[in-house]
Amino acid sequence: MNKMNPITQEEIDNLPQPPQEWIDDMKKRIDDMKNKKRQEIKSKLEELLTQFTDETNFNGGDEFYELHGADDFIKTLSSIKSRAKCILELKKLVRENKYKEGNMKGKKHVDWFWLMYSTNDIYHKLNECLKKV
Repeated sequence: MNKMNPITQEEIDNLPQPPQEWIDDMKKRIDDMKNKKRQEIKSKLEELLTQFTDETNFNGGDEFYELHGADDFIKTLSSIKSRAKCILELKKLVRENKYKEGNMKGKKHVDWFWLMYSTNDIYHKLNECLKKV
């Protein structure tokens, strides 16, 4: 059996520093990936925002943002991979305020609905997240 000698911590500590240009290049690549992900998240949040319609004028002046295409909304929101506190709070808010309705006319059919004013909370949280991205 060919057994490799383990490297000691002292040997690791004595390794030469990589060239500064390598370090700078890696930092730039990491920054580019972060910016790309941030832009991707921002784009998806903006897309989600377009699914709301301000119906306040038709609601006796009381604030009301109606959500259209709830199924698409949930799919898009679920596709956002982020551990940012605001995004996690948005997902939790959506999860807590939705309920299913199924088995319409003998077919297995599922639609998502929200209680009327919980859409306002979702709309405002979405705007908050968009400002923080």
